[in-house]
Amino acid sequence: MENMYIRDVSQLWFKSYLSDRKQFIEIYNTKSPFENIKSGVPQGSILGQILFLIYVIDIKHSSALSILFFADDTTISYSSQNIPDL
Repeated sequence: MENMYIRDVSQLWFKSYLSDRKQFIEIYNTKSPFENIKSGVPQGSILGQILFLIYVIDIKHSSALSILFFADDTTISYSSQNIPDL
């Protein structure tokens, strides 16, 4: 986010929005305990598209692997002549 000039109060706001989220699973009226969510974007949220774009823009800079994008599809590849590297 800092690379996109989302800093200070704005960055704290996003962090607050994405922190301390919990979920549970319900199957046949039996609910699991609440568990912390460590990654992802709240589905159906108004910020979902913005957060997805931040993720996609940043992912190409976060790895030395070859990352190809087409629409909402991502392919990550790596090649080497050295088998242990693979």
